Amino acid sequence: MNRRYLDEVLESTPRIRFDNRKVYGVGINDSQFQVTMWCNNQKVQHSAYATWKGILQRCYSNKFQKNYPTYAGCSICEEWKLFSNFLKWWKTNFKEGYQIDKDITSPGNKVYSPELCVFVPPDLNGFVTDCEARGNIYAIGVTYYKPRGKFRARIWDDGKLITLGLYDTEKEAHESWYERKISIAHKFKPICDDINESFFNCLLMKIESMRVEL
Repeated sequence: MNRRYLDEVLESTPRIRFDNRKVYGVGINDSQFQVTMWCNNQKVQHSAYATWKGILQRCYSNKFQKNYPTYAGCSICEEWKLFSNFLKWWKTNFKEGYQIDKDITSPGNKVYSPELCVFVPPDLNGFVTDCEARGNIYAIGVTYYKPRGKFRARIWDDGKLITLGLYDTEKEAHESWYERKISIAHKFKPICDDINESFFNCLLMKIESMRVEL
C-alpha cells in the first residue's frame, strides 16, 4: 500500500491513548493522531514518526550503538525531542525515498537538528557512510595485504568493492583512496545541486575531513 496514503490515513485518525512514557527515555510523542496502525496483519508507522524514532534509537539505544559504534555520543536537539516539532520540519523537508543525514553539511556533527539535517538519496548517503572507519586500524580505505607485504587501497563504487592497488606505505594507499573518492563524488554533483547550491561543496568537505595526515 502507498506510504503517503497510509500517512494520510494515520493523520486523519485521532489518537486514542496518551501516556507519559518517553521514547528511548528522551522523546515525547505529543501527536494528536495515531502514529501506528495495523494493515494487512502488519504494524505500520507514520513515515515522520518512524524517522524520528530511528534518530532516537541511534542516539540513545546502547544496544544499537554496540552494533554501530559510530553513533556513540550522538544526540537530538531539545526542539526535536518533541515529536510535533520534528513533524513540522519533516513536512517541509521530506523527500520520498530519501534518508536523513546529520553531518554532510557539518563534518563531525553529532547533533540531529533542523539547522544541519537534510534528506539525501540512499546512494549518496551510502557513499558518505563509506567514508567512516569501521574498526580498521589503518587509515580509511587501507588494509594490510600480508601475502605481498603491502598496503592495499580499496573503495566502494556502485555497490562493488574495488581494489585500487598495492602500495609500499599506508600514506600512499590512503591518498589513492582519497583521490578516487573525490573523483566518484563528482558523479553526485547533479543530485547535490538539486538539494541546494552549496551542498556539493559540503560533500567535498566531508570527504576532506576523513583524510588523514600520515
